[in-house]
Amino acid sequence: MLRTSNESIDAKLLALCLLAVGLMTLAACSSEPKEDVSQKSTPGTFDAMALSLTDPDHVAGREIWMNTCQTCHLRGLTGAPMIGNKEAWKPRIEKGLDTLFNHAINGFIGPTYSEMPPKGGFAELSDEEVKKAVKFMTFASK
Repeated sequence: MLRTSNESIDAKLLALCLLAVGLMTLAACSSEPKEDVSQKSTPGTFDAMALSLTDPDHVAGREIWMNTCQTCHLRGLTGAPMIGNKEAWKPRIEKGLDTLFNHAINGFIGPTYSEMPPKGGFAELSDEEVKKAVKFMTFASK
């Protein structure tokens, strides 16, 4: 069977995409270890209830975090900065809340291929709920 020019182009695009994915995978698995400051805290040692909170957004954010975000941010899964790790959070906080809100709501892939899925994978969260959780995490990590 003869291929049409469109089928040939589609096959070439598929091959290029597969090659790109393979190269990114190899780059992520480089033999030289990279320091990952997001993992410097001891996993699971953060106690959200130990924080004395007066800001209603922080109180609501803590509740949202406990039900969703802690899955990754308590243990550093997928490269997530661990809550309370000042060193890991400092450069993120310096980018400003608007940037952090955007990354948390819309998703983000970091420079070391760490991934923040949109709304942490909890699509049912409103944008305002995500913002409250981000405010809580940044407050707890300063």
